[in-house]
Amino acid sequence: MKLKIVLIMGLLSLGLNTNAQQEDYGETEKKHFLYDFIGDSDSLGLIDKRYVDAWWSVSDSASIIPLTRKETRDIIKAFKGGAFDDSSVIKHDDVKNEAGEIIEYGMIESISVQADLPPKTYYIFVGKTKALPYKNGHFYMTDVTSVSLSNKWKKKVDAIIKKYCSNE
Repeated sequence: MKLKIVLIMGLLSLGLNTNAQQEDYGETEKKHFLYDFIGDSDSLGLIDKRYVDAWWSVSDSASIIPLTRKETRDIIKAFKGGAFDDSSVIKHDDVKNEAGEIIEYGMIESISVQADLPPKTYYIFVGKTKALPYKNGHFYMTDVTSVSLSNKWKKKVDAIIKKYCSNE
């Protein structure tokens, strides 16, 4: 009896650790990206969306607008406080027959966020070695991995952008 309880407790603790590891994955990814993005620099730059195409390529005529230390700290805090989202795979539900038996397993498809986007929709924050595209409260680490901001941080980031970039 005691052995069964120990085995059950062990299995339950394994499940809890797995859930914790899944939650930590996004935080780890954000930390790695942030380390590469900012490095040992203490300031960021901003590129207006007028100079950015849908594939995040920047035109030669673009200039980098330097941000203050406070604005840089706000951008970093917003990124750290955001919710990690990896939408590289979408899993569809299994198809079941009337008896409830699975007759077709779920499919996983890769998607790309940038598929048919118009140009001039992203602002880009420039760090030491990487760029961080931003649009409507989302920082894009890759075309399928993003960090969603709360309304509080979205307003702060949008205010920084509005200060330096003209509205079209």
